[in-house]
Amino acid sequence: MWNAPLNNNKNRFMAAQRKREQEKMAPKLHLRRVRGEIKTVGDLSAPVQTEARVILSDIFPDEMAFFVDQPFDHGQILALTMDDPKRFYVRGKVVKCDKHDVNTHIIQENTFSYRIAIEFVFENEEERAEVRKFCEQIMSEFTFSAPKAA
Repeated sequence: MWNAPLNNNKNRFMAAQRKREQEKMAPKLHLRRVRGEIKTVGDLSAPVQTEARVILSDIFPDEMAFFVDQPFDHGQILALTMDDPKRFYVRGKVVKCDKHDVNTHIIQENTFSYRIAIEFVFENEEERAEVRKFCEQIMSEFTFSAPKAA
């Protein structure tokens, strides 16, 4: 009977230790951000070109999101080019443009205060297959780390 509190503490300790071991083995999400270039396409006026900040985990086979320093109109066609982790070019239609409140203590040149979501515009099925392949590659190589070996 006097051993009951010790057993409870031991059980709690063992459960906490098992939980820590499971967390070590679980894949961890890594938010890698890269630089991109945005250019307007199909406008009658002069094309606008600006820098974008892309988080690799925000790229999907049919759409993606990124941060820019200026707003774009809904329905506007944009071309995105990234050189890292590998060369990637895609065109898409703006489906969402939100002002992103940047409350940061980090001083930087560009604040990227707008979050843009685009839906990809493909010329053919080959382009769609290439984007799908790119998405699979970045999901496996850059957004999740492999579990640690025991």
